[in-house]
Amino acid sequence: MKLTLSFEERDYVQSYLYDWSYSPLRKKQRIRIVGYALFSIIVFTLLIGSKDVVAGAVSFIMLGTYLIWYLKTGIKKSNTEHYQKYVTEKLSSVFGKDTHIEIHDDYIFNYDDTGEAKLYTTNIEELIETREYFYIRLKTSNKIIIPKRQVSNHEQFLDKMNEIGFCPRKDLEWEW
Repeated sequence: MKLTLSFEERDYVQSYLYDWSYSPLRKKQRIRIVGYALFSIIVFTLLIGSKDVVAGAVSFIMLGTYLIWYLKTGIKKSNTEHYQKYVTEKLSSVFGKDTHIEIHDDYIFNYDDTGEAKLYTTNIEELIETREYFYIRLKTSNKIIIPKRQVSNHEQFLDKMNEIGFCPRKDLEWEW
């Protein structure tokens, strides 16, 4: 099976965000942020509340609301901006250029203007299917991004991957 792909900035950003969303470091980041924020809220509330109970209660509610908002939207926005900046700085030279992928029984052959790579299928760890992408995760922790919008026949692609021994782990509900 042969595929010709052309990547956009959002393809790489979504790939990084997908990995980050399942990273154990993400959980540690949230715990650290919550810990610092709760400590700050309590200290600030005690400082203000020691002089005026109403002002202390209002500040506690306002800061608590901000913390909840930040955990729901702020972290996502911050990580999105981080990866957007990284991808723009480091990978912009590959946007819009054709990459060719040939999937064979024993290997995947990948080539573009810069060179070529032959990846043996024994180095594939798993196939992941999200709403917009197929990710072929390699044992080296790298992955091949395959935007669904550029695969003319999804069933044929999945059949070929099944044929070489990889059923997709479906993560169709994932979204950043």
